[in-house]
Amino acid sequence: MKRIIAIIVLFIMLFQFNFATSSSMDKHNCMREWWNIDAFFEMAGKNYSITSSFEYEMETPAANLFLTLFNHDDGSYYDLGSYEDNIDVLEYENGKIKYKNSWLEEKYPIYRAFFDRDNVKIYIELEALSPVKRVAEEMSSSLPVGLGSYIYTFVGKCRANGWIYMNGINETFSGIAYFEHVWGNWSYNSPMHVINASIIKDYFKLYRWWKNDMRLNFNPLLISNDNPFGYDWSWSYFNNGWTMFFGNIPFWINNIPMGIIYLYDGNTYRLLKVTECRYVNGVYMNGAFFARELHIRAEGDGVLNLTMEMTQDAHVYMDKLSSRYWRYLTLYECPGNIDGYYEKNGEIIELKGRGEIEIERQSSLFDYNLINITMMGKYPLGVQLIIISYLFHFKVEAQIYLMPLTFNFSFSKIGDNQTQPYGCNNKGYGRFLGHTCAKINIEGISKR
Repeated sequence: MKRIIAIIVLFIMLFQFNFATSSSMDKHNCMREWWNIDAFFEMAGKNYSITSSFEYEMETPAANLFLTLFNHDDGSYYDLGSYEDNIDVLEYENGKIKYKNSWLEEKYPIYRAFFDRDNVKIYIELEALSPVKRVAEEMSSSLPVGLGSYIYTFVGKCRANGWIYMNGINETFSGIAYFEHVWGNWSYNSPMHVINASIIKDYFKLYRWWKNDMRLNFNPLLISNDNPFGYDWSWSYFNNGWTMFFGNIPFWINNIPMGIIYLYDGNTYRLLKVTECRYVNGVYMNGAFFARELHIRAEGDGVLNLTMEMTQDAHVYMDKLSSRYWRYLTLYECPGNIDGYYEKNGEIIELKGRGEIEIERQSSLFDYNLINITMMGKYPLGVQLIIISYLFHFKVEAQIYLMPLTFNFSFSKIGDNQTQPYGCNNKGYGRFLGHTCAKINIEGISKR
């Protein structure tokens, strides 16, 4: 079954598309590149986190400065970013990135950044406590996305110090942080346009790693508009001093996880493969579903079971795409709790911590739709079907029970300004996205 699925996926991706014999993967001359800092810290007796990114992309072309300061105690945040600027605003020279009055210097093991935005000034210095890691370097030369590819490097644990000047007050802080640098050639408007031979090789290398010991469960069978051009991502730190990098690529068949985890234990990065990624609840907006709570299981160098849950209002960034088919690229990000346990050789280590959680989705003109088919082998024996369509604003739910023989059918309208259950019937047998029933808030999240 796994081989059949892989062949179908590769056929869909390769059919009727142009091939290029080479690609430009020069580190500082590519279609997209960004430098990112995430930090969690205490300042003036309160808990904060910051997520920031210097980014350029040649497709529009444009430059973006992402900068969001989250207050964990009162649930507020400050959006200090600058978006869709002229690409010449971002300058890079000798390891220093300049963006208007803000800048970043990268020279391992020290990273420094200064932000001057909307009468708020932030200085942060990172000291690397872990080595630089390239994602999937054990399996492939690059990471494919659509028919393009990219290089993803990160430093999983850093010490952070700095200061923030805001509202006429200057406060110092210290905490823990993460740094990443990503560059490559891929398109959001035309993700399936051009391919080179090395990308095909990387797809097969990743598939060989993915299929080993992978156990797929297709009950319930979940099919939706989630696609491989988005991602689920988190960086987190735990009370035992460990940190974690998590990345997962969604797929139209939601039962197929495609993710990777690196646990840094203070000495080495422990590689694990995501074998289960379940969305528990979330919000609908811009033609996509954004999970606010996820259950993760990963296996490899040990076994990891985690729950990630966003704990406050999210910062949302939306880019309207110029494609005739693709409509929006939406980033939904928020700090949250990361709790679970790690097991290896009979030893169980409890993991309790905090982290930055990001969900990015690329939505099409077909909006968001989901089909859930559940075979119930135990009492009550039967089949349950749930169809949710935000394109046509309806939900259909049907159950056929053989013992005793009954048939239930319901039809309801759904809109963008109401709270919808996850497809529960009044007996509690219903499930949506493979989980027991929960509420989904589809009103969207307003910025504060």
